[in-house]
Amino acid sequence: EQQQCGGVITFITASSYLAGPGFVGVREVMRRTFDELWIIDLGGDNLGTRKTPNVFNIQTPVAIAIGVRESEPQPDIPATVRYARVEAESRKDKLEQLDSYTRFDEFTWSECPSDWHSAFLPVGTGAFFEWPTLEELFPWIHSGVQFKRSWPIGET
Repeated sequence: EQQQCGGVITFITASSYLAGPGFVGVREVMRRTFDELWIIDLGGDNLGTRKTPNVFNIQTPVAIAIGVRESEPQPDIPATVRYARVEAESRKDKLEQLDSYTRFDEFTWSECPSDWHSAFLPVGTGAFFEWPTLEELFPWIHSGVQFKRSWPIGET
């Protein structure tokens, strides 16, 4: 009989999977694989309108993901996802801030939604986030015009 054991996996990568629409499958797999996920968003976007310092010499924002699984996997229960963001004026300040932390409870954690495909970001607060979504107002969704040929159908 093979005994299952728990573990912790940590990786630093581009943070596009946190909320990107093309990464819903990645988020679902992560929620099925782990019992807990701890996301530390380091920012570092130098291509967008709100530039932030990056801890690496790259243009793309990055995040640290820490996945924890107990001994018995439970793929039908989504992982609890917690999010913290490190903000500072410079790369040096971010690295010093990270270096000063010795325990998880020193970060300011926010819990994220538990839906399988939800972003690994906390739900916003305020009146705007209580408004209905476009899908709730217009429940019929269509992919739009698709020609599926090299010439338009009924071009006249």
